[in-house]
Formats: sequence, structure tokens, C-alpha cells
Amino acid sequence: MKVLIIYDSYYGNTLKVANNYNELLKDYHPELIKVDVVTQSIIDTYEIIIIGSPTRAFNMTKKIKRTLKKFDYKNKKIFVFDTRANPVLIDQKFLVKLMNRFGYAAEKMEKVLVKKNAQKIMDYKYYYVKDSEGPLVDDYQSAIKKDVASLIQKFN
Repeated sequence: MKVLIIYDSYYGNTLKVANNYNELLKDYHPELIKVDVVTQSIIDTYEIIIIGSPTRAFNMTKKIKRTLKKFDYKNKKIFVFDTRANPVLIDQKFLVKLMNRFGYAAEKMEKVLVKKNAQKIMDYKYYYVKDSEGPLVDDYQSAIKKDVASLIQKFN
């Protein structure tokens, strides 16, 4: 199985998560690329595509959104993740209400890809950052290890 990991990152948190996925999937020889360089020919080369985005204004980044809309993912096995603020740690009730109302990047990315006939192999995952810019919460690496173990079981 050829694995492609596409990411976008503002403060480095999503890149850290993508790097962890890349390292833990090394037996599958994944390719890790920034969203800026994605082309249809790159996507066509891979069977499994993992996409990560920070949540920005309750959504995926504009670059990720353009990439999802622009390219064909039909019959590709996909999995998505995001990095996001933890609503439990946010002291602003209004912002928490907005987060609950408008959501996060991962569920929206997954929805777009499924509409484009991609095959979701596992429900999206998310990793919390402290405050709005990070860093990632202390136990993010153990969560990623668990999620990658589950993901590998879905590869076949």
C-alpha cells in the first residue's frame, strides 16, 4: 500500500502530527508533502491518502479546501485529522458555543472527500493544542500511536 500524507500547518502543530504519522507508518514508505505541492498526478500514485489541517475559523485551511475541491479522490482510501483548541480549556463561553455550533476541520474534510467518492477507512481524529496556537497537549504522541495502530488494521 502506498501512503501519501498531505498537511498544512500554521504554527507547526499539524506538521508535528503529520511527522508522527509519517514515522509510525515508515514500514509503508509514506510520502509526506505540504499541501502547496499537491498535484493530481501525485494523488493518482497513492492508494491511501491521509490529510491533516489545523482548524482555522471553525474550518480547514483555505489551501486544504482548494486541494480537496480541485482534485479527484474517487476510490482513494482516505483518512483525515485536524489540530484544534480544546473547548474545555477555553474560558470564553461564547467562543465555546461557536465551536460547538460551527465545528472543526476534520469532519468537514471527511465530508467533502466522501462526497467526492473517496473511501473513508477510519473516522477522523483530532489532536488538541493548548490555547489557539499550541503547543500540542502533552499526551498527543500516545494518542497518535493508538490511532496509527487502528489505521494500519484498516489498510487491508
